[in-house]
Amino acid sequence: MFFFREHSRILFLMHDPALEAAIAQLRSLDPNYLYLPPAVPPRADDADRPAAIVLPMLHRVAPSRVGQSVLLQHWAAELFDVGRYLAERCATYNSENSRLFFPDRD
Repeated sequence: MFFFREHSRILFLMHDPALEAAIAQLRSLDPNYLYLPPAVPPRADDADRPAAIVLPMLHRVAPSRVGQSVLLQHWAAELFDVGRYLAERCATYNSENSRLFFPDRD
Protein backbone atom coordinates (compact mmCIF):
# COMPACT_ATOMS: atom_id res chain seq x y z
CA MET A 1 0.00 0.00 0.00
CA PHE A 2 2.91 2.34 0.71
CA PHE A 3 4.05 1.96 -2.93
CA PHE A 4 0.63 2.91 -4.26
CA ARG A 5 0.30 5.81 -1.83
CA GLU A 6 3.72 7.22 -2.77
CA HIS A 7 3.96 6.37 -6.47
CA SER A 8 0.46 5.92 -7.90
CA ARG A 9 -3.12 6.96 -7.41
CA ILE A 10 -5.77 4.24 -7.31
CA LEU A 11 -9.11 5.79 -8.17
CA PHE A 12 -12.60 4.33 -8.23
CA LEU A 13 -15.20 5.35 -10.80
CA MET A 14 -18.06 3.86 -12.80
CA HIS A 15 -17.07 1.61 -15.70
CA ASP A 16 -16.52 3.54 -18.92
CA PRO A 17 -15.45 1.70 -22.10
CA ALA A 18 -14.12 4.97 -23.61
CA LEU A 19 -11.87 5.50 -20.61
CA GLU A 20 -10.78 1.87 -20.78
CA ALA A 21 -9.66 2.42 -24.39
CA ALA A 22 -7.86 5.68 -23.54
CA ILE A 23 -5.96 4.09 -20.65
CA ALA A 24 -5.07 1.12 -22.88
CA GLN A 25 -3.45 3.59 -25.32
CA LEU A 26 -1.52 5.23 -22.49
CA ARG A 27 -0.55 1.82 -21.14
CA SER A 28 0.96 0.90 -24.50
CA LEU A 29 3.36 3.82 -23.98
CA ASP A 30 3.82 3.51 -20.22
CA PRO A 31 2.84 0.38 -18.23
CA ASN A 32 2.30 2.46 -15.07
CA TYR A 33 -1.18 3.42 -16.33
CA LEU A 34 -3.84 0.80 -15.69
CA TYR A 35 -7.61 0.43 -16.04
CA LEU A 36 -9.26 -2.28 -13.94
CA PRO A 37 -12.76 -3.01 -15.27
CA PRO A 38 -15.47 -4.42 -13.01
CA ALA A 39 -14.96 -8.02 -11.93
CA VAL A 40 -18.40 -8.79 -13.35
CA PRO A 41 -19.19 -6.98 -16.62
CA PRO A 42 -22.18 -4.62 -16.38
CA ARG A 43 -25.47 -5.76 -17.86
CA ALA A 44 -27.96 -3.49 -19.63
CA ASP A 45 -30.20 -3.35 -16.53
CA ASP A 46 -27.25 -2.81 -14.16
CA ALA A 47 -24.86 -0.44 -15.93
CA ASP A 48 -23.26 1.14 -12.86
CA ARG A 49 -20.41 -1.13 -11.84
CA PRO A 50 -17.31 0.23 -10.13
CA ALA A 51 -14.02 0.13 -11.97
CA ALA A 52 -10.62 1.48 -11.00
CA ILE A 53 -7.79 3.29 -12.70
CA VAL A 54 -4.19 3.50 -11.57
CA LEU A 55 -2.44 6.74 -12.48
CA PRO A 56 1.27 7.14 -11.77
CA MET A 57 2.30 10.17 -9.76
CA LEU A 58 4.01 12.83 -11.84
CA HIS A 59 7.50 11.89 -10.63
CA ARG A 60 6.97 8.43 -12.21
CA VAL A 61 5.85 9.73 -15.61
CA ALA A 62 8.19 10.09 -18.58
CA PRO A 63 8.89 13.77 -19.31
CA SER A 64 7.21 13.50 -22.71
CA ARG A 65 3.91 12.50 -21.06
CA VAL A 66 3.81 14.89 -18.10
CA GLY A 67 1.30 17.16 -19.88
CA GLN A 68 -1.13 14.28 -20.46
CA SER A 69 -0.67 13.07 -16.92
CA VAL A 70 -1.31 16.53 -15.43
CA LEU A 71 -4.60 16.69 -17.34
CA LEU A 72 -5.57 13.23 -16.08
CA GLN A 73 -4.62 14.13 -12.50
CA HIS A 74 -6.83 17.24 -12.64
CA TRP A 75 -9.70 15.29 -14.18
CA ALA A 76 -9.37 12.59 -11.51
CA ALA A 77 -9.25 15.01 -8.56
CA GLU A 78 -12.93 14.40 -7.73
CA LEU A 79 -12.72 10.60 -7.86
CA PHE A 80 -12.40 8.40 -4.77
CA ASP A 81 -8.65 8.04 -4.21
CA VAL A 82 -7.75 4.94 -2.16
CA GLY A 83 -4.28 6.24 -1.22
CA ARG A 84 -5.62 9.58 -0.03
CA TYR A 85 -8.30 7.79 1.98
CA LEU A 86 -5.72 5.51 3.64
CA ALA A 87 -3.42 8.45 4.39
CA GLU A 88 -6.30 10.36 6.01
CA ARG A 89 -7.33 7.32 8.04
CA CYS A 90 -3.72 6.76 9.21
CA ALA A 91 -3.42 10.42 10.20
CA THR A 92 -6.70 10.26 12.12
CA TYR A 93 -5.75 6.98 13.77
CA ASN A 94 -2.30 8.25 14.76
CA SER A 95 -3.75 11.49 16.08
CA GLU A 96 -6.39 9.67 18.16
CA ASN A 97 -3.84 7.22 19.56
CA SER A 98 -1.39 9.96 20.48
CA ARG A 99 -4.12 11.60 22.57
CA LEU A 100 -4.79 8.30 24.32
CA PHE A 101 -1.14 7.85 25.27
CA PHE A 102 -0.23 11.53 25.69
CA PRO A 103 -3.42 13.28 26.92
CA ASP A 104 -1.60 16.53 27.76
CA ARG A 105 -0.41 16.96 24.13
CA ASP A 106 -2.42 18.89 21.56
